[in-house]
This record gives sequence, C-alpha cells and structure tokens, in this order.
Amino acid sequence: MIYRQKVHPLFAMLLVILLLGVLALLVIFAVGLFQLLFLFSPVFLVLAAIFDSSVFTRWWKKLALRFQVGLLNGLLYSILQLLLLPFVSINLLIEAYILYKMKGGFGNNFNDKQRNSTAIEAKNSNKEGGKGEYIDYEEI
Repeated sequence: MIYRQKVHPLFAMLLVILLLGVLALLVIFAVGLFQLLFLFSPVFLVLAAIFDSSVFTRWWKKLALRFQVGLLNGLLYSILQLLLLPFVSINLLIEAYILYKMKGGFGNNFNDKQRNSTAIEAKNSNKEGGKGEYIDYEEI
C-alpha cells in the first residue's frame, strides 16, 4: 500500500511561493532579453542589407503572397512579423549571411544566369572531358 505523507501547510505554501518567484524571475529575464533583441534588430537588418539585400525582396514577396491569399491573412501575418521583429531580423541576417557565403564574398555577386552561363562556357571550351567535367550520357 502507498501511504500519503503529511506535509506541513506552511512548507507547502513556501514551496508554492518559491516556485512562483522562480517563474517570475524567468519571465523578467525573457522580457528583458526580448527588449534587448528588439533594440538590436535595426543593427541586424542593416547587417543583413550589407551581406545580401536580396533577402528583403524575397521577404516582401512572401508578405505580398500572404495578402493575395486574403486580406485578413496578410494583416495577421504583418502584425505577427512586427511583434516578433527581433526574430524576423535575426532570420533575415542568417539568411543573408548564408547567401553571402554561398556567393563567395562581396566581389563575386553573380546572379544565377551569369553563374549558369559561365559554367556552360567553361564546359564548351574544354571538350577533352578532364577531371570533374560532365560526360555525355549515351544509351547502349
């Protein structure tokens, strides 16, 4: 049999007060961290624009797509984006940094058409089929 142990009511109230105090400290810490990130969000947006400004056009297209789905959908999405601005700006910064690294820095800002055309020109100029070149597939 399982017997229930008696707990002194004062001790139980002390534990509840301690638990509420810890939760209050966690909420204060989370709100302070969010306010700090909200203050730094313009810096994140400027850094994202420095790394790759094309992330903003994709963000605007995504927002316009939400408005095409419905006006209420677009308004709710916009309000949510404004309320969570620090996380949106951090997301844009990370996306811009990844694109910056994929493009190879500030000096190599090719768009996809230039990148594809240079790859085709390199393939056509070297028909010997060296290491790393594509080999034409022939069905036997």
